[in-house]
Amino acid sequence: DIVIEAPQDPTITDQATICLGAQDEVQFQAVDEGVWSGDNVDPNGLLTVVDSGNYMIVNTIGGLCPVEDTSYFRVEYVPTVAFEADIINDCVGFTETFTDVTDTSSSGSVVSSLWTFGNGLQSSSRLTATSPYNSEGTFDVTLTNTYANGCTSTTTREGYITAYPYPTANFNWEPNPPSVLNNAVQFYNLSQGGNFYNWDFDSREGNTPSSDEYEPTITFNLNEADTIDVTLITTSVNGCSDSIVKPVPILDFFNIFVPNAFSPHNGDGLNDTFYPKGRNITSENYLFMIFNRWGELIWQTNQPGVGWDGTVDNGLVGDPQQIDVYVWKLQVKDQFTGDNIEMVGTVTLIN
Repeated sequence: DIVIEAPQDPTITDQATICLGAQDEVQFQAVDEGVWSGDNVDPNGLLTVVDSGNYMIVNTIGGLCPVEDTSYFRVEYVPTVAFEADIINDCVGFTETFTDVTDTSSSGSVVSSLWTFGNGLQSSSRLTATSPYNSEGTFDVTLTNTYANGCTSTTTREGYITAYPYPTANFNWEPNPPSVLNNAVQFYNLSQGGNFYNWDFDSREGNTPSSDEYEPTITFNLNEADTIDVTLITTSVNGCSDSIVKPVPILDFFNIFVPNAFSPHNGDGLNDTFYPKGRNITSENYLFMIFNRWGELIWQTNQPGVGWDGTVDNGLVGDPQQIDVYVWKLQVKDQFTGDNIEMVGTVTLIN
C-alpha cells in the first residue's frame, strides 16, 4: 500500500512588538509545530529575552515530508524614562517646569507622553510640562512615554517635589494705644510657622528703625501725636515669608493747670489775664467761670485761651475789681480719654 501524507504547515505565527524588559519570555506558536530552534529559543518555542536586537527562529517538522519555516523578528530597545525639574523645593504657589531628558537614540522619538504630577493634575505635553503646586506637601511625579518603536516605559520619582507652607505674620502691642508720655511699647509676636523675624518701625531721628528680636520693646520719641506703620516680616527655615503692616497710633496727652494769682492793674503788661493753661485744651464742653466772695458769677467764657482781665462789665466799660480772692470753676473735656473734668479753685487778684 502507498500512504500519502498531507504536508504539515510550519508557518510561524507573527508576534506583536516585543519590548525589552516588558516580558522576560515569549512563547512562539505555529500552524503546526515541530522542533524549534534559533537565537535563545528552546525546542518548545520559548524565547528567552536577553537583549534588544534582531533574532531568528526556525520551526522544523520532520517525517516523510519535512518542512520548516524561518521567522526574523526584533526585540525593541526600551529606554529608561528620565526627567528633571527646575525648582524641586519652593514655597506654596509656585509653578514647576519639568523636562523629559530620556535618551531615545535607540528607540526612536517619543510619540506620546503622560505626566502625573501628584497634585491631582496631569499633562500630555511632550518634552516639557508645567504644573502649579498650590498646597503644601510632598508629591510623587510620574512620566510615561510611548516611543516610535511601539514600546512604553514609566518612571516615578517619589517625593520629588516639596511645596513648603508659608508662615503667618501677626502681632499686637501694649499699651494700646501708647501716648507721647507713655511711649515705651511692648510688641507681642503672634506669628505662626516662622523662625526668623524682622521688625520695621520708624526711621526718624531718635527712634529705633528695626529689630530682629522676637518681641522687642520700642520707645517712640515723639513730641506730638502721630501714627507709626509697623511692619513685621516672619520667615520660616525653608525661606518662606509673610508680612503684615499695622498702624500704631501714638496719642498726644491732655493736661491743664490754673494759676493762683494775676496782676491785671499794675501797668507792667505782664500776667494781666487769668485763664487755664495746658496742652490740648479744646472748646468741646469747655466753660470757665469766675465768682466773687458772695458767690455771684461775674465772668465766664467757653473759649479756651480767653482770660479774665480782672474787670466786670458795667454796661459801658470794664469795672476793675478790687484786690481780693476769687473763686473759679472749670469744666473741660479730655479729648483722648473722653472724660469730662470739673475743677474748682481760687485765684488772688493783686496789684
